[in-house]
Amino acid sequence: MGFHPSLNMMHLIQSVATDRWQLFKRTVVYLMACLKRRANKRDLSNEWHQLEESALERFPTAATIYDL
Repeated sequence: MGFHPSLNMMHLIQSVATDRWQLFKRTVVYLMACLKRRANKRDLSNEWHQLEESALERFPTAATIYDL
């Protein structure tokens, strides 16, 4: 048929939502890395591992980014 503006808008909304979700996951990973560095400096590795396990349970898809 032809150009359908509502389908195009729906695709745009989905891509923006996906971009925001990716940004959120990367922010969580970045903050986890910062906390890990601080924990290593202060010898709080046991507390860090508990926090890390808890966060990865809540955000399992972030685990693939975190492992990079």
